[in-house]
Amino acid sequence: MQPSDWTGVVPRESKIAVIVPMYGYWSDVEVRELTPETLQVSLLRLLSYKHKVYYIFVGENSRVPADVKHILAGRVAGGNVLSVEVQPFSPFGDYLSEGISTALEETDAQFVVVANPWTIVQKDSLDKLVERINRSDVSIVSGYDLRTHESGGKIGVPSEEIDSYVFNPPIEIKDFNLNFWGMTRQRAEMLKVDVNFRTHYFLPRDVWQISNQAGLEVISSQFFPIYTLPVDWKNLEEKEEFDADYARFMEKWRFDPAVKYE
Repeated sequence: MQPSDWTGVVPRESKIAVIVPMYGYWSDVEVRELTPETLQVSLLRLLSYKHKVYYIFVGENSRVPADVKHILAGRVAGGNVLSVEVQPFSPFGDYLSEGISTALEETDAQFVVVANPWTIVQKDSLDKLVERINRSDVSIVSGYDLRTHESGGKIGVPSEEIDSYVFNPPIEIKDFNLNFWGMTRQRAEMLKVDVNFRTHYFLPRDVWQISNQAGLEVISSQFFPIYTLPVDWKNLEEKEEFDADYARFMEKWRFDPAVKYE
């Protein structure tokens, strides 16, 4: 069950760098899940009620749609926001690597969080995640996806239950969810994202393997339910890229990660 010391452990006014990779928000590719409306919903929940937050938006300026730029411009005008540009047609790993580097070089945040903009989190998740990260028993803490959760013979929990759904009892498993995760600054300084993977598919396994090899615990926690939109990745990443990444992963780690192109 939830430890009693989860609240009040992290000093108030600690600083969090939240990295938002604008991957897939491209004017030349239409993905029905990646819209200004869903972006607004996602961002409205990335709030802290206790700490200062830096928001780091990573994107390809020449490809970001005008209506999305308008939303981001409003955020920048409010302060505590950094905009990071990556080269056109960069892989997802570049978005992560540049975002983390900026968090470390341009902010004094004690915690680094990655929140993909097709992910809906519970309203108090950011503060709770930081409390969990601050405990010394884990290295990286990630959320648990309700959309793909299997319960009672059924797959998925409706999105409207994101704030009310509670696991009874919640558990933590040795796994990694790429959509909402965080770590301390010290751990972020150690993490090297493999930017040679062209797709997002193999990055969760790669991060988990790198951490596990170093004896660092990485978990997916049901204390942090999330709901990910069912993005059609085939519109964003080619099968040939997936196959090349699969070959790279097999050569690097020598086991089949059992990942499907979908």
